[in-house]
Amino acid sequence: MTWHYAAGGQRYGPVDDAELDRLIAAGAVTGDTLVWHAGLDGWRPLREARPAALLADAARRPPALQAAAPTRPRPDADAEFARVAGRRLAPLSAFQRGMALVFAQPGPTIGISALIIVLILASGFVPCIGGLLQIAVTGPLTAAWYGYFLRHIRGQLAAMEDVFAVFSSPDLLHLIAVHVIVTAMTVLLILPFIAIVFFTIIGTAAATAAAAEADVAPVAALSPIFPVLALGVWLLAFTAILYLTMAFMFAPVLILDRGHAFWPAMRLSMRVVNGRLLPMIGLVLLAWLVSLGGLLVLCLGIFVAIPIIMASYAYAYEDLFGEAGSA
Repeated sequence: MTWHYAAGGQRYGPVDDAELDRLIAAGAVTGDTLVWHAGLDGWRPLREARPAALLADAARRPPALQAAAPTRPRPDADAEFARVAGRRLAPLSAFQRGMALVFAQPGPTIGISALIIVLILASGFVPCIGGLLQIAVTGPLTAAWYGYFLRHIRGQLAAMEDVFAVFSSPDLLHLIAVHVIVTAMTVLLILPFIAIVFFTIIGTAAATAAAAEADVAPVAALSPIFPVLALGVWLLAFTAILYLTMAFMFAPVLILDRGHAFWPAMRLSMRVVNGRLLPMIGLVLLAWLVSLGGLLVLCLGIFVAIPIIMASYAYAYEDLFGEAGSA
């Protein structure tokens, strides 16, 4: 059996019985610790969810040890990859379930999503440090967004406090690091494309000026390589952005939910996505179409479209990485 436990305002897990016994022996988990496992209708103190005899060792330990701060062991990323190797992703099914979740509870799901969007956008307007602050908070808030929908999916209590609790997470720096690294990679990938477009424009302008001096029709003077090059550049840029969007999509939630450090989480996310490129492309393209549809509905539709997208991504994560997963 696998367990989740709450400590210090955070939820941890899953851990197996052996790891739970180790946490009990270390005093990190006590009889008052709230726990949950599949099949349990809500969070319960451990003394109610598990036989009291299993707590005997912890009860005999000194109070100082029982009050020790809980530590979460880092899972083995290779073992995690092997665990999910046979999982499948159905993009349309993920979106259908995400839409059903949002429409079943529109108030909280849309409200929490709007709050997270506002927090991310507002952080960018902080004087002097807005850009850096926005980069710093986007990773943790994205993870909290995933976590909020995952709690709905798993039948657990989901509340606004969970969004802010992410900033007291022991993995906060890892959550920040993921978004910083992905942002840097995006910039490094896009810069060459910007340079190519710039020199293409310069070349086109030079050819047009030369045509004017030679009294030749500008179109005839233009090399056919320019439009072909421009089209190729935009296709490459689109492909690069699409891949980065997919490759590290699940890294923040792998940190928050599974307890990975930032680099193993990024690597695990990329490995799983690489093995399912076609369905992942379908998932992201569906998300873009839903976003476009939301913008076309007086722009206000985006506040419904984005929660549906995030709920769908959370279902995709649960299918690929969750305890039950997909067959």
